[in-house]
This record gives sequence, C-alpha cells and structure tokens, in this order.
Amino acid sequence: MDFEVNTMSRILKQILYGVGYILFFSLLVWVVGGSFQKTKPTCFDRAQNQNETGVDCGGLCRQACALREAPLEARGEVEIFHENFQRVVLLQTIANPNDSYNASQFFYRFLIYGKTGEIIERIDMRDSIYASEEKLVFGGRVEPTYDEIERVEFQIGDVTWESSASSPRAKLTLSGQAQTSVQGNTIRVIGTIGNQSPFTARAVKIIAILINSFGDELFASQTVFEEIQGFSEAPFTVSFPESKFLRDRVDPAKTKIVVSG
Repeated sequence: MDFEVNTMSRILKQILYGVGYILFFSLLVWVVGGSFQKTKPTCFDRAQNQNETGVDCGGLCRQACALREAPLEARGEVEIFHENFQRVVLLQTIANPNDSYNASQFFYRFLIYGKTGEIIERIDMRDSIYASEEKLVFGGRVEPTYDEIERVEFQIGDVTWESSASSPRAKLTLSGQAQTSVQGNTIRVIGTIGNQSPFTARAVKIIAILINSFGDELFASQTVFEEIQGFSEAPFTVSFPESKFLRDRVDPAKTKIVVSG
C-alpha cells in the first residue's frame, strides 16, 4: 500500500515538474521571439517612422501634420485695374511658404471701401495653392467704379491643409506663344496650355494682363478650366470687355500670361 502511494506521489511530481518546464520554456520563447520580431510600421502606430514628417502624419500617410510653419501670406498690396476709371478688377499675390503642405482649399476675401470709409462691396472666393507656390488670385469685376473706391483690403481664412506627397503637382506650361488679338474694341488673348505631367490638373486658372508700350499694366482678365488631363493640351481664350480705352493703349506684344492649377 505504501509502495503504491509513493509511486503515485512520484508520478504526480513528475507531471507537475513537466508542466512547469513547459510553461517556463514557452514563456522564454515568447519573450525572446517577441524581442526579435519587428512590427511593420503603419500610419496608426503612434510613432514617427516610414518617411513620416510627424507622428502618423505626412510622407506616406494621407493625414497632413499640424502646420509648423507660417500660414499663407498676402504679398504686396491689392492691385486695382480700371478701364478708363470705370470698370475695375482686382488681383492679389499670395504665397505658401510651407514646403511639405498644400492648401487644398482656402477662402479669400476682397473688402472694398468707399470714400466715406464704409464697406461698399465684399467679394468672397476660394482657391488652392501648392507647397512653396506663389500665385495670383483674381477678384473679378466689381460693381463700384474706380472713382468710388477709397481702398481695398485682402483677407485669407479657413485653410484646409494636406501633405504635398498626397497630391502631386501637375506641370503646366504655355505651348508656344499666346497671341493678343485686337479687333475693333474687342481684345482677346488666345493660346494653348499644356500639361506635361501624368497628373490631372484641376481648377486651372489662366490670367492675362494687358500692358502698354511703356511696360505699365493696364487691365486683367481670367479664364478657368475645370481640369486638364495629364500629357494633354487645351486651347484657351481670355476675353476682355469691349473698350476703346484699352484698345488705344495696349501693346499686343507685351501681354503677360500667368497660369496656376
């Protein structure tokens, strides 16, 4: 009887020791193996890796990092163009000083003040601008005449940022020389715009600025394309209001073309 009890005790001890050894070596393998196992980096691992410019943002990640640099800038004063002191259009140069962020959308505003200091017209528009880009934005034709305007202020707001890597920039160029056509009092600028990249260019804006023989800018107008596909061309026409004033002063050979998109 005592022999059977001792035998059972030894077997139970062997079983317990065996289970203990198995658990110990399993834990050792898990710890050692886990220390050598590398987790594939992602845009959700709360670490700055891959080619991210911040923690889980920028680079390969679609989420743009919080802006660390200067906001969009308005450079210089608002340019006010008039046609014989009557019809008025506005231009403003803006710049994106950030080299890693596009402003995929921003809103801008021209505030037009009258001679008594009150706001007589407000123009609200929206646009986009690539990283490190400087561009002109167009204010369109305003209702007050040039003689009614005291000053114009420009404001930028509600900017939506995105990583520049997530939205590559198309390469837009003029194909050949644009021509300024003057027929009677009608002025048109005609040319062809080309997209020399594989990326679709959206909201392409072409601004034409008429210049006189002395190099002075006279008036501006704009045409817009919804999109231009990669490696394609599109003819464009920028039309100006019929004006004897502009016709008598424009030098067709000096017209300036500004393209953005």
